[in-house]
Amino acid sequence: MATRKEVAEHLFMSVQNVGKLVEKGVFKPKPGPNPLDLDHCRQSYIQELQQKARYTLKDGTGDITEEKTKLTAAQAKKAQLDVAVIEGKLIPTDQVESTWVNYAANCRGKLLTIPNKVSHLVLASDDFNEVEKIIKDSIYEALEELANDPIPKEYRESTLIDQENVDTSA
Repeated sequence: MATRKEVAEHLFMSVQNVGKLVEKGVFKPKPGPNPLDLDHCRQSYIQELQQKARYTLKDGTGDITEEKTKLTAAQAKKAQLDVAVIEGKLIPTDQVESTWVNYAANCRGKLLTIPNKVSHLVLASDDFNEVEKIIKDSIYEALEELANDPIPKEYRESTLIDQENVDTSA
């Protein structure tokens, strides 16, 4: 057991700080002339310092080491994604979306013009097989728009994709 002065000397602090820690409930004095247990005070003070050193957040434990680990993992994941983009294994969503919206719009336009384009040819033909061929050729022409290179032009120009390895018949 020890006095406030002895605890203060042991923990390298002032007697006033020991008093504040007693008021705060960190140190629990017992009745008598030497009210404080030196070992208990040391352990309680270390726990108090550890709690103050923690970085508190609403989720997780808030330990600064844990947060640094999460940050490092996020940076590593971002670097992996950047490498995948550079290697041509990953295409940004907005570029894919705009390219395919254009493909679909062009295909739609061509499909909608088929009746106007083939109606006079069909009427002029007496052979069923010839009519079928005219309609199929018009549909294949419209669908050929979708058979073109599926990789967005702006992405192809901004990456290191090996042009020979890209299958354009997809």
